[in-house]
Amino acid sequence: MVSQTRSLVWFLFICLIVSTFIGFAQSATLPTQEVEALRIIGNTLKKTTWNFNVNPCDVASNVAHYIFFVFISYIYRLLKTQNLQGSLPKEFVGLPYLQEINLARNYLNGSIPPEWGALPLVNLTLLGNRLSGPIPKEIGNITTLTRLVLEYNQLSGILPPELGNLSNLQRLFLSSNNFSGDIPITFGKLTNLTDFRISDNSLTGSIPDFIGDWTELESLVSHGSGLSGPIPVSIAGLTKLEELRISDLTGPGSPVPLLHDISKMKTLILRNCNLTGELPSFLGTNATLLENLDLSFNQLSGPIPSTYTELRDVKNFYLTGNMLNGSVPNWMVKEKDRDTIDLSYNNFSEDTNTQECFFERILNVYCLKSYQCAKSFYGLHINCGGDEVIINGTKFNADTYDRAPHVFESTINAWVSSNTGNFIDDHRVPEGSGTIWNNTSELKMIDPQLYAQARLSAVSLTYYAMCIVNGDYNVNLHFAEFMFKDDQTFKSLGRRIFDIYIQGKLMVKDFNIVEEAGGVGKAVIKTIPVTITDGKLEIRLYWAGKGTVAIPDKGVYGPLISAISVDPGKNFQPNKICCLSNIQYSFLTNFIIYTFLSAQQKHYNYEEDMMEDHFMLLDLNLIISRYNVFMYM
Repeated sequence: MVSQTRSLVWFLFICLIVSTFIGFAQSATLPTQEVEALRIIGNTLKKTTWNFNVNPCDVASNVAHYIFFVFISYIYRLLKTQNLQGSLPKEFVGLPYLQEINLARNYLNGSIPPEWGALPLVNLTLLGNRLSGPIPKEIGNITTLTRLVLEYNQLSGILPPELGNLSNLQRLFLSSNNFSGDIPITFGKLTNLTDFRISDNSLTGSIPDFIGDWTELESLVSHGSGLSGPIPVSIAGLTKLEELRISDLTGPGSPVPLLHDISKMKTLILRNCNLTGELPSFLGTNATLLENLDLSFNQLSGPIPSTYTELRDVKNFYLTGNMLNGSVPNWMVKEKDRDTIDLSYNNFSEDTNTQECFFERILNVYCLKSYQCAKSFYGLHINCGGDEVIINGTKFNADTYDRAPHVFESTINAWVSSNTGNFIDDHRVPEGSGTIWNNTSELKMIDPQLYAQARLSAVSLTYYAMCIVNGDYNVNLHFAEFMFKDDQTFKSLGRRIFDIYIQGKLMVKDFNIVEEAGGVGKAVIKTIPVTITDGKLEIRLYWAGKGTVAIPDKGVYGPLISAISVDPGKNFQPNKICCLSNIQYSFLTNFIIYTFLSAQQKHYNYEEDMMEDHFMLLDLNLIISRYNVFMYM
């Protein structure tokens, strides 16, 4: 209601300006040239509800909601989120005073018209469409432009150097396209930039040093952009930064960049950037506003600095997947008001604090630990995000734990799931804590029970089985995408892309569920053979910064999986001894000792002894074989 009231007030204000300064109130008709331009624009956009035969200042008029007197000195053009299915009309140039084009979240295709370079635009927003082709170099002529938002399209080619002429540009959003080449050196002139986003592209070259000249910058986001490291030292001069998000860089290793002043920083993500050396102590000295800190999946070593005690108020704290050692600090273990701290996959010592980190399930600090197997298993079956179900006689374990911190241990079945990361910009649930999604649409695939729910992750989702019988297996990963729509709207334009690791090895790069399955709501099973030699199996899904992150809503991205089934391969040959539980080992050890002592009490000759030993070993193998069949059939 408030929004409608404001729109009405703004509309009446425009009408008042027109009637006062143009003297156009009585006839209330648009000049013929603009009317014809708007008619062509509506047809090209496939906007079919405009009516040009009514008074445009009549609130009841259909056209009143879309035409804001294009012949006056200011124009506010708003056609976003209407699922328009046409293309971009070059006829916008027939509206010479046009200052804003906002066609975000539609279903428009085609390319950006170069003719738009003649318009006095302040804001050009085309986010979330099907646009393709390059950015016309003529866009660099719009020196009045302050916002250029082209995210979540299919644009390609190099970034035009002419964009460096946009001296008034404050926001430049280019994420989730297919741009290639280096960032042009002319971009160094964009010294009024406050927000720059370049994620999910195919760029080359390193992060340019000239970003240190963007001294007004408040936000820099580059996930999976294709750029390589190291992070330039000039970034230390950006004292107005409130969020710095860089991840998945290639190139040589480098230490954590020295950020002299992070007093305004709220989010610092330097994930998988090949950072080396020790954790910098300065992060604990002046980061008073810091809420999100992610230095995971690097090569950082050494202890956690004592200055990090000042980071108690950080809501999300990730040091996962490094080579950190020493003791886990007391404050990380003892303070129960922590939201999320993830120290998994490091080399911490096993002192008192670390043992509490290992074993206290009520705490919010988790480090994966060695696991003592009570029994072993010929496979693994998990209904990810869902309740226990039985499919064709096979029981799939429940996996319904859905609250921070995201570590769950299935003690009965000897597997652990570890979920690293949070959806910082999530508009689906409060504070981005939800990692389970329930499907509400009709399911038409085989075994629909496995696809009714799914497990989500913002960064890294690991399933770790610790008691698998050694041998050859097929790892079957079950996927179905149902967070996007299967229609001709912007909600169908999302792209979910992630990587699949088995036993720490990258097996599938840039996996896209919709492409693999042939559409939304369709199941696909990715089968990967694996040989288990130590009883352990690790399945990890990792978001490397690719894909859209805000379609249909902010926070829709990252790994999604419906079920896991790990079954013996065709030529499965288990090592029988490895299959025994501790109880079985104890039984067989006592049996062997008893048999050996009994044999010593008899005085058989050498040949008889050898024959007896031979039959004892045969009987032992037979016992083990029969016992395993009894236990695991």
